[in-house]
Amino acid sequence: MKRYFSIYALLFLLAAVSLVSCGQTGAAETKLGVAATAQEQKDNSIHFKVDGQTISTSGWNISRFDMGKGLQLNVTTNMHEDKRTVLLNINGVKPGIYKLGSGSRGDGTGYGSYKPDYNDMLNSFRFTEGEFELQTIDTMKGFIEARFQGTVMKGDQQFRITDGVIHKGALRSGITTY
Repeated sequence: MKRYFSIYALLFLLAAVSLVSCGQTGAAETKLGVAATAQEQKDNSIHFKVDGQTISTSGWNISRFDMGKGLQLNVTTNMHEDKRTVLLNINGVKPGIYKLGSGSRGDGTGYGSYKPDYNDMLNSFRFTEGEFELQTIDTMKGFIEARFQGTVMKGDQQFRITDGVIHKGALRSGITTY
């Protein structure tokens, strides 16, 4: 009887250890999942992929400007956090989808570039196609929400930018006039 009790006690102990360690693994995974989600939701965060590689940074300059042809929006990622930088100029400031391209200068369009290394200013790839979706612009609270994607090229070399998300991008107050 003592022998069976010892075997049952050992089996119970192994089962308890197994359940506790499974619960800890699940908790760690949950904490990692929450941390990743919290990082994605951080204010003024910008995330995008270049040929599948994820870049996580923030907005260095998100501002409205006027060059005499109506209000436009500038978005530049933070080259001090990641040298891989996206620069976009959107011909409008109302929520909607703006087509991106190198010759896009009319309403409902935008243009921009991608720099693999912001310090190498001559190595700039222009958007040849894509879109920028301005989902929200809140001038009172000072933020934008947006999505973007497209193809950038320089000569025969190209990169595909996908899954671009701007979460509560810090919109500068006022309008810069040129």
